[in-house]
Amino acid sequence: MSVSLSNQSTDGLGPTGWPIAGIETAVWEPAEGGLGTSPRGGATGTFNRTVPATIANFHWKLDSKLVAFSEAAALGATKFDARLDSSFWSYDIVLLRSEAAASSQIENLSASPRAILEAELGNRSRANANVIAANTKALSSALGSAGPITVETLLAVHATLMEGQTYLQPGALRTDEVWISGSSPVNAKFVGPSASELRGHLEDLVSYCNRTDVPVLIQAAIAHAQFETIHPFEDGNGRVGRALIHLMLRSTDVTAQAVLPLSGTLLKRNRDYYDALDAYRAGLPEPIISLVAHSVMEAVVNGHHLMQEVGQVENEWTQRVNLRADSGAWQLLKFALRQPVFTADSAIQELGMAKVNFYRNVAVLTDAGILVRSTFGKGQDSWRAPMVLDAMQNFADRAGFRSPA
Repeated sequence: MSVSLSNQSTDGLGPTGWPIAGIETAVWEPAEGGLGTSPRGGATGTFNRTVPATIANFHWKLDSKLVAFSEAAALGATKFDARLDSSFWSYDIVLLRSEAAASSQIENLSASPRAILEAELGNRSRANANVIAANTKALSSALGSAGPITVETLLAVHATLMEGQTYLQPGALRTDEVWISGSSPVNAKFVGPSASELRGHLEDLVSYCNRTDVPVLIQAAIAHAQFETIHPFEDGNGRVGRALIHLMLRSTDVTAQAVLPLSGTLLKRNRDYYDALDAYRAGLPEPIISLVAHSVMEAVVNGHHLMQEVGQVENEWTQRVNLRADSGAWQLLKFALRQPVFTADSAIQELGMAKVNFYRNVAVLTDAGILVRSTFGKGQDSWRAPMVLDAMQNFADRAGFRSPA
């Protein structure tokens, strides 16, 4: 998707009437060191800092075809979410983690489903898996909070995402310049707004997020692009900004439990994604709206494939072992479907099963080839369900990203 940005009006509005982000000139004076991983060198010089448009109460004449398309995508998401409500399987184990993994991979961070699940259980040996596990935790925590979206909501997501990385100011707005592609703001492709104005820009954004007069996917796509323009954090802006889309889908009841892996499509079309963000700042929101709606539609199709594949896994398992529905081994089998990597402690705590019974039941499933025993960390025993992990990987592959083994 290539968008020409030359056809801009002189009244601060783009060619379809959406406001253009402004610029202000500032002087860059390199500091010694700096926060985060961004280089703080380069020569002194002037640069153009972005000034996000004010959108809280902006009314835009919506294109009827774009409205119809985005509403169809939202309806598809709601129908898919409703199907999950009657399902035996906890799809959030795949949906949530696949979205976290895809969103992280846009930032060049990848890990296998097994590594991510082991990181959640305490395996700290794989750095990327730890980061993605933190992204999963941040997204899950955000979706568990009720009420309107606030600045504090976004700060809390960032705090969870960057937990333990104090040099990245978890849960705090940045205090310095931030830029993309360049050794300094002087030669950067994009420079975020002044740190002193961030709170005001975010207050404007959340006011827009809580409006009730804009079609939800159009509203979510614009909110995401506006957040990326504000770029309020030292690091993690992309992941928090994509989490914001899910927050809006949840707060407007488009979804109640599904976390659609829309970041997979954004990853497949990452050049279009970054071009769409550039276009938004130039007063053209249509590309990012269309891309988000397409991503939701693709995620729904992929989700249906997942439901079918997991159903096939359960059928094969029940053919391998003949278990009573009230037996402990049957409970553990069901647990392995929704939690395909676990330790004895995590399973015992979840199922309320006596330790001796757990080991007897897990042996039944291991002997049947349903589970595989392994260790991680300091020799901690764990069990994994390879067929469910394969379904998770197939889901990731269809979504457009591949994870390392």
